[in-house]
This record gives sequence, C-alpha cells and structure tokens, in this order.
Amino acid sequence: MIIDAHTHMPSPGWPGHNDFFPTVGSAVEYLKNKEIGAALFNTWQGVFAETADDVNRANTEALQLYDTYQGFLYPGAVIHPSFPEISKQWLDRFRDHGFMWVGELIQYKCNIEFNEPSWLSLFEYCAKHGHAVQLHGSKSLNDVAARFPDMQVVCSHINLDLLNELANNRNVWLDVSGSVGGLYLGAIEAALKSFGEKRMLFGTDFTGYEPDVFIARINLAIKDMNAREAVFSRNITGLLAKIGSRPIG
Repeated sequence: MIIDAHTHMPSPGWPGHNDFFPTVGSAVEYLKNKEIGAALFNTWQGVFAETADDVNRANTEALQLYDTYQGFLYPGAVIHPSFPEISKQWLDRFRDHGFMWVGELIQYKCNIEFNEPSWLSLFEYCAKHGHAVQLHGSKSLNDVAARFPDMQVVCSHINLDLLNELANNRNVWLDVSGSVGGLYLGAIEAALKSFGEKRMLFGTDFTGYEPDVFIARINLAIKDMNAREAVFSRNITGLLAKIGSRPIG
C-alpha cells in the first residue's frame, strides 16, 4: 500500500481555484489509478488561506471530504497566525473527530516565519494537545522543532542545505514531496543518509505533481523492500498512531 502524506485537493468553489483537476472526485480517481491507497490532504483554499472565511471553508470542506471519501482522504486541519482563536477552535473540532494532523502549513503567503510569535502561540497549542504539524520546509522549522521537542513536526520537501540540522531533532520527519524534493537525483539518497528510512514519508504535493515520478524515485533510490515499505506507508501509519490520531482506512 502507498499512502501519500502530502496532497492538496481542488477547491472548485473558491475564486483562487486554478487546478488541473476540475473536481475533487477527478483528483481522487487519478490517485487511485496510480495505486495510491490513501492520501493526507488539505484543500488549495486551505493551504493558501488569506482570510478567516478561507480557513473556515477549507476546514469545513476537509471534514466533509473525509466523510465522502472515507478510507481514502485523510484531512489535515488548516490554521493561520492571523486568526488564532478561529484556528484553535478548528484544532479542537478536528481533535473531537479524532484527527490530530495539521497542515501542510506555509509561511511564505502570509510573510510570517514559523518561529515568529503568532505562529509559535499556535504551535504551543498544538504541542499541548498532541497535534502533529506538517510545515513547508524552511530554516525556521528547525526552531519550532527545537522549541517543542514533544511535538511531531513533518518537514515538507527536501532542502539539502538543512537536512543534517533538521535530522538532529528527533521529532522531525521528512516528506519527499514537491519540486524541491524527491525529483532531484540524489535528494532521496541524501535524505536517507541524514534521516534514515524510519523518519521519511512518501509525499508528492499532488495535485501539483505527478505521483508516478515520486513512486519511481523511491523504487530506484531505496533498494531494500522493507525500507521501501516503511517510506511508502508504515511510517505514516506509525506516526498517526504515535499521536493518537484516527487510523487511515
């Protein structure tokens, strides 16, 4: 089984919708045809949220999509440093539904780095309640991981300059998604040296990228079948169990 730990579903009703896939259904069908067994996601409206309405709509839709595609789509909560109380309410609501996964969160849209106070107050709340956070890879992610050593932090993408520094924090996991990730020859190999196969997660940044390419890179870079299965699925299921989140499926 292959579980994609980093995807974003289309937001057809959102003015910012600009996706190859016209509907969530067509995106899900595409993943299934690529032999992806499940996908952790938030919507594009969520990942690029700018307003409180974006946050509310994205989280509402994520929970609805879980019900529609139960067993396949697994929702991550969207939080935003400009809307801390709304964000905390959504963290509570996701937790009430058994979902302890947050993100992927990005810092470049709001121009607030993850180690600034408005983000840190939200991460403190996540750490207190046992959420894992998936963050777009940046140097500030290392500060977050060090500040909250009991919070599981997933770094999205492979930044070769940060690998060893990030790997020193034992609460950091790495997903191999995106253009700055597993597409580059040598990137997955370097990640294996820094993190080992037990803290790496399969991810693609779909719907922006082709899953086949990342599957091929894992198959070529990781020769050991047991290590490959850990990256493809076992690590993410173990991480969700570690944080007490509802299992996939």
